[in-house]
Amino acid sequence: MSLPRPQGSTTSKLLRRAWLIPGVVLAAVAVVGLFPLLLVIALIVDVVFRRWKLTTVRILLVAVAYLIVCVVVQVWGLMVWIMTGFGRTIFTEHGQRMVNPTIEMWIRVMLRILRLIGLRIRYDQIDPSVFAGRVIVASRHESLADVYVPTWLAALGGHRLRVVLAAGLNREPSLDLFGHWSPQFFVRREASDMRSEVVALKRLTEASDENTAFVIFPEGGLVREKRRERILKRLDSERPDLAERARALRHLLAPRIAGTSALLDGAEDAAVVIVGHSGMDQLTDPVTCWRSIPLQRDVDLKVWRFERSEIPDSLAERELWLFDRWAEMDDWIESKMPGAH
Repeated sequence: MSLPRPQGSTTSKLLRRAWLIPGVVLAAVAVVGLFPLLLVIALIVDVVFRRWKLTTVRILLVAVAYLIVCVVVQVWGLMVWIMTGFGRTIFTEHGQRMVNPTIEMWIRVMLRILRLIGLRIRYDQIDPSVFAGRVIVASRHESLADVYVPTWLAALGGHRLRVVLAAGLNREPSLDLFGHWSPQFFVRREASDMRSEVVALKRLTEASDENTAFVIFPEGGLVREKRRERILKRLDSERPDLAERARALRHLLAPRIAGTSALLDGAEDAAVVIVGHSGMDQLTDPVTCWRSIPLQRDVDLKVWRFERSEIPDSLAERELWLFDRWAEMDDWIESKMPGAH
């Protein structure tokens, strides 16, 4: 059975990606070779700024560990490419049996690496049955680190992952390689014709089974004040009724329904799992990271499952339904903020 390919996954592009592997390896080897010098510099910086919990050293360790993971993934990618007939059978069940476990392992390893900066995720209250069957996972998106959270939760349930990612993530070596060797979708937020993006997104649901999880971030990007202002300006002009609701959100951006609705139309029996988290605000940007590491607060997770019978059929009703879910998540996040109790 042939699986849907991500945009840009032509044979020639896959070939070019495979031959970029040696360059990634050489770059990482150079950085690792300079590690002793970089470590001394990091220690000096921490002493000068009196960062006795070694913030700079921790960041350096995360960066080096990330580069090592990139090398391992790229080398394994080369082996997978060879074992699948130089990429010819990547999008078959045989090829995906090597690709999917690699993606899941990469997610788990990256979360473990982030423990070096004090990341601790509390998820013991989550019932695994929440992710039973084919599901559409709609998650909050506040920092680059939280992209791992909903994918990790879905992978814990034994699901194969199909994730809607920003096209800019093509610059991440592991995602660029294995993301184009599996049924993922790289959405172009600034595309001139978003309708074609939605049609292409619906194809992501093709040839999926009950062990498939579709992961999407309905806010369309990281929560940033400038993005919030742009969204509110657009809603003021096009949807004043939703603009008022969007302004009421204290921690979230207004969700977009087009992508989630396309997945609902393509996976007609899928339940929807909403994933909320609190604590990733410590990793929103470099300045905040510098001030927060090692992280002082755990990351709390909460999930809400909605069966298909609870979800409206029309686009307009789905949009209001998703806004309701985001309002509920916003209230929960507010209850988890420091000083809320």
